Amino acid sequence: MLISGIIVLCIACILRAWGLLNLKRGSGAEPIIATGLTGGLILMIASTVSVILGLSGAILIGSETSLFVGLILFAAFWFLSRILIPLLEWIGL
Repeated sequence: MLISGIIVLCIACILRAWGLLNLKRGSGAEPIIATGLTGGLILMIASTVSVILGLSGAILIGSETSLFVGLILFAAFWFLSRILIPLLEWIGL
């Protein structure tokens, strides 16, 4: 369960960073999936799903180790998603 928690936490981190990157951009520079009338809805759903995935990944990791490790990893997920924004810009997402 530890490895599956790490994988879920990484996916959640990338999804949240993508959503934050698209919110930071203007409406003309957003990718096709996040434009138009449904763009805000898609970003809102992606943000909600990423937080739920991050919380479930932290719970999976915390159940194998300890509660404090799970809490620390959830905080790390929150801050790491901000750090990934320049990397995603460099990739071109």
